[in-house]
Amino acid sequence: FVPARTIREARRQLEQIQPAAILLDILLPDEAAWRFLAEVKNDPATAAIPVFVATTAEDQQKGLALGADAYCMKPITREWLLQQLMPVAPRGLCGRCW
Repeated sequence: FVPARTIREARRQLEQIQPAAILLDILLPDEAAWRFLAEVKNDPATAAIPVFVATTAEDQQKGLALGADAYCMKPITREWLLQQLMPVAPRGLCGRCW
């Protein structure tokens, strides 16, 4: 788990590591999260990283059109998060964390 509180911080993290997945809130304050989602999915270096949107913005169609692998309205459930992460987490990771 590598937190990023801003899109700028998330971009810096992506330059340093290749995460197993990204959990993205579209409604980050003063941020262009939709653009970030599109950038991640259109960049060959990051396109394969699953992006799971968890937000209060009711725009699932837009999120999926921009490449989100899953879209959930907050509050998210533990079950939903596990369902998204288990297929992409390094083997054994979810068993230790959850």
